[in-house]
Amino acid sequence: MTEFRTCPACSKALPEDLQAQFCPYCGTDLEEVEHRSKTVGAPEPAEEPLERAGIPWEDSTDEWSFVQRLTRTWSQSMFQPGEFFRNMRVDGSAGPALLYAFILIVMGQSFNLFWQQLIVNRLVERFGDVSPVLEQLVAATGAQQLLLVPLLTLLGLFIGTLIYHLCLVIVGGAKNGMAATFRVLAYSESSQLLLVIPILGQFIAMIWSVVLIIIGFKEVHETTTGRAVFAFLLPIIFCCALVLIMVLMVGSFLANPNPID
Repeated sequence: MTEFRTCPACSKALPEDLQAQFCPYCGTDLEEVEHRSKTVGAPEPAEEPLERAGIPWEDSTDEWSFVQRLTRTWSQSMFQPGEFFRNMRVDGSAGPALLYAFILIVMGQSFNLFWQQLIVNRLVERFGDVSPVLEQLVAATGAQQLLLVPLLTLLGLFIGTLIYHLCLVIVGGAKNGMAATFRVLAYSESSQLLLVIPILGQFIAMIWSVVLIIIGFKEVHETTTGRAVFAFLLPIIFCCALVLIMVLMVGSFLANPNPID
């Protein structure tokens, strides 16, 4: 019935022909004690990786057209960001994410330029005497903005990936690789389409982009909300601390410009 030669509770020798599962001296359940001794200290099963279904933009089948994949990805990332980033694969190529970010940035900046041009035209209609200056300014900055802003934003994606992934490592929230961090930042550019809203669009897009990035860090790296928020705030905290130190140094120099050796 049991492998025990002595009772583990009272330490008395058990009869060799014992047929019951209980100790005849103290009544201890020998089978239960044997079961516990086998299970205690057993290694826990390894945590299985999270199954990720993928996102529409990276679907390689012919089920959806280009426009459908674009619109579905934008809709899911904007209105169901938690589910979207939980489904996003972390081991995919960065190319599709980079292309998606570029498309959304160009679209957003196009809307932004449209509203700027419209506002300038209204000002020109009201203040006709300054129209040549405004027209030249808008013509020069508009073309530069449409060309340079997307390129600078994409460059910022790569720089931001290095910074934010380092911050995720510092807070212990970087379960997956740097490519996963880049993909979070790239797909968070969905907020650029909010620039279709006049005047307030830039502010709303900035706020929602922060929300998407934090949710993306949490779901893609499978970490806590607190760590995701802290990783996002670390660069801001560092910059503020650096500015404060510089202000204190300049203030100290101005207060005592000629220190005595």
